[in-house]
Amino acid sequence: MSFDAHYRGVFWVESRQAWKAVLCVNGKITFLGCFRSEKDAALAYDKAKRRLIPHLKALNFPRFSRYARLSHSILHRPQGSSEYTGVSWVKRSKKWQATTKKGKELVYLGVFTKEEDAAHAYDEASILLRGIGARTNFKYTDDQVTRILLKRRPVTRGESLARQQKVGRAMK
Repeated sequence: MSFDAHYRGVFWVESRQAWKAVLCVNGKITFLGCFRSEKDAALAYDKAKRRLIPHLKALNFPRFSRYARLSHSILHRPQGSSEYTGVSWVKRSKKWQATTKKGKELVYLGVFTKEEDAAHAYDEASILLRGIGARTNFKYTDDQVTRILLKRRPVTRGESLARQQKVGRAMK
């Protein structure tokens, strides 16, 4: 097996027996993670490049959907990071935390055992705060977005979405 990388920003790390993805922005190298698959490392590079340098088109998969999912073959991720927007790992509780911003204020959405659950909580809050055109981690049909908008009231200052859900269930 050859360990020569065929993609931009991807390198084989012998000591980890994995493919490493890195991105250089303004002379600063950002570690994106170590992956079992060279293709997954290249996808991580493309995703980070689209987010950090959207006007540059030098990607590994230029025609590939920007919503392509990695096959979850990541071996090592930078500390606290997630492949989803608004989700981070909390080392102390060993859970995934979801947060979003309302203006300049950080809104805490709760902690979750599954990364995907935290991503869905972020998506719902994003849709509630920003409406139909909100940027989300997953694709939603118009019916799903409408259902989300109808089932919850907007998050108020100092109130977490998790607390709001508990209060909502208690009121039923």
